[in-house]
Amino acid sequence: MPVGQATIQSQAAAPELIETDSKRVAFIEHSGPYWSLGPVIDKVARDAKAMGVRDGLVIRYLDDPVAALPAGLRAEIGFELAGSDLPKPPYKLAEWPPALVVRKSVIGPDGFLEADTSVASDRLRAAGSHAHRPEVISARAGGGGFA
Repeated sequence: MPVGQATIQSQAAAPELIETDSKRVAFIEHSGPYWSLGPVIDKVARDAKAMGVRDGLVIRYLDDPVAALPAGLRAEIGFELAGSDLPKPPYKLAEWPPALVVRKSVIGPDGFLEADTSVASDRLRAAGSHAHRPEVISARAGGGGFA
């Protein structure tokens, strides 16, 4: 299983990677240059908002842009489904295993989240202080922190 890691890049914030559970994801497949994802991301964001999804979007890049031609690049853009919800076309359903689900947090000097890939921006303060977590304490002490 992957291991989360926290490191200090500046006094202002400490990035933290936290392993999460697998996720049921409704997604749209995209083929083409990664720079052309914008309209698909906008559509998925609108659809997610209309469905009441508050925890953000997920993007899975399937090809290495150095190894593949831009026209052949593939990505999945979607959002996590709650409970037993099923997606409606053009969405497809996937179960992303923990190895594909990475959470990234930016922790401020006060220990509270400034940003988090798994928490809606209006709920960051409600997540509480992370200052007491062993991986954050270790990272702030000058080494790295592991969860």
